[in-house]
Amino acid sequence: MCFWAAFSISKAQPVHVQTTSIFTGSSTASTNQIFSSANNLGDLIIVNVTYDNQSRTATVTDNASPSSNTYIRIGTATNWKGASYKSDLFYAYNIKKAASGNLRVTATLNAASTSYLQIHMSEYSGMLTTSSPLDKNNIAIGNSASASSGNVTTLYSNELIWGLTVSSNGTMTVGSGFNNRLSTLDNVVEDKINVAIGTYSATFTAANTPTNNWVAVVATFRSAISVLPVKLIDFNILEINEKQVKIDWSCATEINNDYFEIQRSKNGIDWEAVEKIKGAGNSTKNTFYSTIDPKPFYGTSYYRLTQVDFSGKTDYLFVNVITIDSPLKGQISFYPNPSDSKLTIEGDPYELQSVNVLDILGNSLRDKITKNFENDSKITLDVSPLLSGVYTIKTKTKSSFFFKQ
Repeated sequence: MCFWAAFSISKAQPVHVQTTSIFTGSSTASTNQIFSSANNLGDLIIVNVTYDNQSRTATVTDNASPSSNTYIRIGTATNWKGASYKSDLFYAYNIKKAASGNLRVTATLNAASTSYLQIHMSEYSGMLTTSSPLDKNNIAIGNSASASSGNVTTLYSNELIWGLTVSSNGTMTVGSGFNNRLSTLDNVVEDKINVAIGTYSATFTAANTPTNNWVAVVATFRSAISVLPVKLIDFNILEINEKQVKIDWSCATEINNDYFEIQRSKNGIDWEAVEKIKGAGNSTKNTFYSTIDPKPFYGTSYYRLTQVDFSGKTDYLFVNVITIDSPLKGQISFYPNPSDSKLTIEGDPYELQSVNVLDILGNSLRDKITKNFENDSKITLDVSPLLSGVYTIKTKTKSSFFFKQ
């Protein structure tokens, strides 16, 4: 008997939650800022750290429970204003929340700055959570009246475009078409949300002369509704003869698609690879794929279709569940009987989910024997500690006698 079902995930569009900053105008190796509003589980946080003394290196952590979210550096740190300043950009996605209160983000240098350390940080909901949402990024430095991060071309629709400029001595204004999320000191954080596939740059205008030094940053992130590089038509799984699973799927379009990976799981949480299938790269025609899992799990198991593009980004496209009866359904055997040390039990994996040894009075001897699970349908018991006599082997629904020599 075989049963299968499919799972999908509803998706929301990206939303700006909050942006804040802190400036510590003294020599320090660490500074932190707490978000003013409650954080949302699964959100995206973007953090820019700027400081002087270019020999320093920055890291970012927070007080999420039970441990800090992982902040990933985007590219490499950038020196600007000659030998004066340095800028670092980080992000954390699918975030955890603090045990109580709001997240406090901390920037730490490997040694103290010369005279300042500054954080700008933003939070967004509705972003991709199943894999890294980062698409493109660029950074530029200069001293002209107009600041620009330089162009990036997005690969997906409905992306978030996040931009920031930090200026050394000039008041900056938001770029055309951008939302102003924060203007403080000589700096601006801006964004565009739900943009179409295209070429973008974060632009700003300085209110003073070209003697103003600046660094400008742009990073684009995929939202939960960004178009995937593969448009899936269907993903089907079917039990075929000899208890194998046939896996078929088809796609309407493929963009930058390197390969698919079929994964399986017993619980829908822990996954293992079954096979990799080469993708079509770029295609606007229907493509069809098929493979077989020759040794599937018995009972209920899950199959996941995973797609990896040429840049290494991974997307989880679909999950199906299937139930396959064991060919040993209801069967249990054990040997040797009698036994003086080792007793092997084989049979239906369902029955072997619970195995116990009882004495003649029905008392459990679970603590006196050692179990070795060789696979789902085979268990070895060490019965050497038991006294000679008759005992009961009890599985999920069945009972049998064996004699200990």
